Amino acid sequence: MPADYTWGNAGRNILRTDGTKICDAGLRKNFETREGICRQFRLEFFNVLNRPNWGGPDSYLNDIPSYGVNGNFGKVFYTSQGPRVGQVALKIYF
Repeated sequence: MPADYTWGNAGRNILRTDGTKICDAGLRKNFETREGICRQFRLEFFNVLNRPNWGGPDSYLNDIPSYGVNGNFGKVFYTSQGPRVGQVALKIYF
């Protein structure tokens, strides 16, 4: 363990995570109503497949030095992206 307020000797990028795979989709339809006026209806979905992209592992070895090793070291507790989200939009161009 390095002394307090000093750098350790661990290399860069020693903790690896899974890659991020995101699938987004969108549909849109333009409606010409009058000359110079256009309406656009859009459906957009983010993370369509609702695939979890796991975050990084807990990298803090000691919670409190007098208690020893952190029991959660190396475990993953969160996702790096939210669940599936959809939105609807109506735009008017003039």
